[in-house]
Amino acid sequence: MDMHQTTNKLLLILSAVLFLTPACLIAEDSFTTETGGVQIILTNGWNRLDQPVNFFVQKRARNTEQNIALSAGSFVLDLTLEQYVTLGLSGLASGPDAALEKLAKDVGISKEEAEKALSSQIGRQLTESLKQTSRTMQFELLNVSKKEIDGATMFDIHSKMVVIASGQIIFSRQFLLYGSSPHEIVQITYASTSEGIFSQKDLADSIRPKTKVK
Repeated sequence: MDMHQTTNKLLLILSAVLFLTPACLIAEDSFTTETGGVQIILTNGWNRLDQPVNFFVQKRARNTEQNIALSAGSFVLDLTLEQYVTLGLSGLASGPDAALEKLAKDVGISKEEAEKALSSQIGRQLTESLKQTSRTMQFELLNVSKKEIDGATMFDIHSKMVVIASGQIIFSRQFLLYGSSPHEIVQITYASTSEGIFSQKDLADSIRPKTKVK
């Protein structure tokens, strides 16, 4: 798959799964899956979505009652987890050069490391993809935090997207952590039309690394 296409998907996968028809649902009350050595265990109304995979997403599920969509996957990039997170944050945030320094500090890397990620092939393509995607969607970074889970660093990123044509607002809660293989990153995204997902403890608790992080 062309890397330019995959960086476009990085920005768009959050919204697409929310509007799937009920016919895509396979009746289950709970949903358990695994990606990159990380297990996701969800109960109470979750249904697996049988949809085509792409570079960033191989697993999908939806809770119709709560109107929350899950997209998850693992992939290998020649970037550290922190550099990849900084790339994503820089795409959601906007501001002067000082903003990059703050984002890098929030993630835990130097400004130089952040600049290196932005100047990489995927960083340049992400910047170009943002220019195209901004014609149809607006992104806003709301919060970023990190914590240790079973000895692994996990980032918890809150953001908001607005579909320009309709005014539809989509809230995204994205978890990022290392997978079990070298250079492997696991990306788990919950999306909803309600900002209540930011305070749902069960979404974070559903993520359980099975192996020691590389």
